[in-house]
Amino acid sequence: MCAGWTAGPVLVTGATPQVRGALTRTPLPGILLFPSLEGALATMCADSPAAVAPAREYGAEETSGELFGLRAKARTSGIIGIAQGILVARYGLPGPAAAFALLRAGSQHHNVPLRLLASAVVTAPPPRTAREWFPGRRHTAPPFGALEFAEAAEIHLSDAVQDEALLMEAHHGLDAAYRDCLALVTGPPAVWARARAAGRPVTVPDGAADPELAGHAVGRAALGAGSRVLYATPMVTEDGGCSGVICVHRSEPGAWLAAGEAAALDSLARDLAAWRSWYRRTVVQDALEYLHAHGPAGG
Repeated sequence: MCAGWTAGPVLVTGATPQVRGALTRTPLPGILLFPSLEGALATMCADSPAAVAPAREYGAEETSGELFGLRAKARTSGIIGIAQGILVARYGLPGPAAAFALLRAGSQHHNVPLRLLASAVVTAPPPRTAREWFPGRRHTAPPFGALEFAEAAEIHLSDAVQDEALLMEAHHGLDAAYRDCLALVTGPPAVWARARAAGRPVTVPDGAADPELAGHAVGRAALGAGSRVLYATPMVTEDGGCSGVICVHRSEPGAWLAAGEAAALDSLARDLAAWRSWYRRTVVQDALEYLHAHGPAGG
């Protein structure tokens, strides 16, 4: 169980259909029913027992968004927990709660997502001096880029703490079921993983006619969201690395992007790669410096 969880509701998972039906028809005080251990564990790691939703069967259409939220929490809680442990050991903090408060303060102060800051704590080299994490670091202006077309689009960013898995960072025009399925991409047949592995843009002119994609959960999720054509282009950095992938969608199969549009999208991918490199070595490192400056005081 998570630290600080001393008393609260009983979380039930793996119930038989008869038990599940009984608990759904007549909710009992203090009994929360979940379809999977993942969802139950995610709830246990919430900020407080009071954050747990009223007892009912998650997974019904009207509550699918809540289930997706629980899965997202389960995907990130482990990384945040590791970062908490590092901060407790490094700065002599009194416990995980103090470490989480420090992470949250750094996240809010520099407007860096908590998951991204936790990942940076785990993957960054230890602070170089007692006063600065990155002494002598220079700040530079951010690069810019923009593009507006496509019926739906998404950006996946690579995460070093999860073996460079691709995490969905932004999206437009995609339903919750699709976002839940594609929140974390570890490899093919996802088009994003294909583009990253190839180091060049990859087009699927018809997802329904792609045997590998159509027979996989990733492809079924795309078709369920109304996407037939997929164009993915990697965000290649100046040193040849891949920091993420941009993918745009279209509902009608067949030829789509004109040469100029594809070139514009590829240019945007390069701009975003440059921007992310700047962001990680500037804004994220600023947030790490904040943790380093306030960690000893917090201890």
